[in-house]
Amino acid sequence: MHNDLVRIAKSSSIVFVGRIVGLFLGLVLNLFAARYLGAEAYGRFMLVYTIVSFISIFMKLGLDQGIIAFIPKEKDQKKSNSIIIFAFGASLLISTIMTLLLLGFSKIIAVELLNDAEIFSILIYMSPFIILLSLIDLFRGVYRSKSDITNFVLMQNYFIPSFKILIFICLYFLGYTINGLIVAFYISTLLAIGYFINSILKNIKIRYIFTKENVSNFKEVLKFSAPLILIGGMNFVITKSDVLMIGYYLNSQDVGVYSIAVKIGTLSSFILVAFNTMFAPVITRLYSNKEIKEIKGLYTTITKWSLLGNLIIFSIIISFSQEIMILFGDEFLIGSTALILVAIGQLVNSAVGPASYINTMTGKPLFELYISIVTACLNILLNVTLIPIYGIEGAAIASLLAIALSNLIKLILVYGRLKIHPYNVEYIKVILAFVISTCLVIALKNSFHEVAILQLIMLLSIYFVSFILIYGINGISSEDKMILSSLLKKIKRK
Repeated sequence: MHNDLVRIAKSSSIVFVGRIVGLFLGLVLNLFAARYLGAEAYGRFMLVYTIVSFISIFMKLGLDQGIIAFIPKEKDQKKSNSIIIFAFGASLLISTIMTLLLLGFSKIIAVELLNDAEIFSILIYMSPFIILLSLIDLFRGVYRSKSDITNFVLMQNYFIPSFKILIFICLYFLGYTINGLIVAFYISTLLAIGYFINSILKNIKIRYIFTKENVSNFKEVLKFSAPLILIGGMNFVITKSDVLMIGYYLNSQDVGVYSIAVKIGTLSSFILVAFNTMFAPVITRLYSNKEIKEIKGLYTTITKWSLLGNLIIFSIIISFSQEIMILFGDEFLIGSTALILVAIGQLVNSAVGPASYINTMTGKPLFELYISIVTACLNILLNVTLIPIYGIEGAAIASLLAIALSNLIKLILVYGRLKIHPYNVEYIKVILAFVISTCLVIALKNSFHEVAILQLIMLLSIYFVSFILIYGINGISSEDKMILSSLLKKIKRK
């Protein structure tokens, strides 16, 4: 387990640092967009972007996960290349067709379903973005399959958000508001795709693809990937159907407020994503060698660190929810309760760790499909019931309950099949540090008449110091030291 943990820690630290930078830049972009456009216009953009993102999940045909599962096992480079080209060709074809369909139905969606004619033009402009999102996800799959995520992270988390910010601000001051934001998304994403094509696809020869043997491989990849199409779609419904239903039942302003709450409340997802990025290919190899004990050890360490990081961010959110939301404008303050509820859902997700990847990469993708269908249906039902009554808080509660159920089922299935779970006595230290530090900060905050910048810095400093002292009082495990060492080395190199 030691070598795998070192490899995952080093690679994940790249993703970890990249995700932190990307999330920070993403927050800056959303801060500018929300403040400059206002909750209503920002909400319209986010509603359309959610629709486009939802469609793009189906257009990649689950092949991003198929690439991750098959490329690490394939020793023949020509066969690996043929799988990659097949995935891109199939996704490009189907996403182009769907783009044309969305263009044709844009007016019906805007006027009849969402009751907002202003959304029509945004839908027209953003429909082709389906193709770009599908391609980006496939490139991510290729980099992950080769355990070479650095270049993708640099582009995805540094280059793309930086250019979005610069282009949007420039265009905004030239008089372009929401159209400036759309152009910023297109230019930055197209430049990134150009880079990925040059670095990955330039040396792959298409004439070697359609052999009889390769076609047989394509069928095998599709057989594996097909259930993952619905899994991706259902997972999106679990996490994003609330945005679509707020647009249907409420209005664009509520969509804008809730979108900001979701973006902040799910900030901590980068921790689990960072580990999952490199853990998925490792699972495939370990399981094929029947090294279940190794999988359990990695599962325990990754889940504990994911939970630890999420608890720290969750503490900050529950302590300063109103102060955080008002940064985006006074009209966003009403989303502070929804923010806390969304953060609780993310905390539940982190406490289960990479259970879904373990199920998928050990040959049971259908388990994930069934779980996703059940929880997606539950989420829709809860949203339909709660949003008309409780507004955006109802949407947050619906998502929280759906996420909790989904993760509980995944955890039970992993234990039932492999007899492993991620929990041990080390988790007591994590929870104890969280409870004591959070209570201390909330008590100190309530003693102030108001929280200014200096008080905020002081409270955050007290929180981090107390958390570290309480967590480390009983000693730090060798796995903790290994991950910390890899992360610190990577940060120093930056």
